[in-house]
Amino acid sequence: MRLKTRYLFGVLALLLGALIPSPVAAASTVTQVASGLDSPRGIGFYHGRMLVAEAGHGSDSCSGIPCVGATSQISWVNSRTGAHTPLVTGLFSVSFGAEGSIGASGLSVRGGKIFSVIGATPQEVPPSVPGALAAEAGKLISVEPDGSWQSVA
Repeated sequence: MRLKTRYLFGVLALLLGALIPSPVAAASTVTQVASGLDSPRGIGFYHGRMLVAEAGHGSDSCSGIPCVGATSQISWVNSRTGAHTPLVTGLFSVSFGAEGSIGASGLSVRGGKIFSVIGATPQEVPPSVPGALAAEAGKLISVEPDGSWQSVA
């Protein structure tokens, strides 16, 4: 009988705790910082400025899926105004239609360097894609603040 009472008390305490709103949950809000980004996939900060990796949309002239092109980019974003300007453009991008896009898929700032991963793997790139663009798939790149970049791995 004692075990049954303890069990019932425990269940009631859990239910009561779940029903009481937490002050943290009640106070949280979401604020949109920017709009109009092309499949945003990562965010980082370089010397106090916001950067966003955008996977892109494949190409502007595709007739099928997958659609491969050079529409991925990394952009500076002004968190006060929402304005964004490209730092690096013309990176590898592949779109799978409703399933989404893969391109610049992550962003990290370490040791004063900006790094981004270009998603997809070379095996996922159709053979009709030009060699230089196809070679970007699956790479880790290092980006300089002037927009130049090089493959790291």
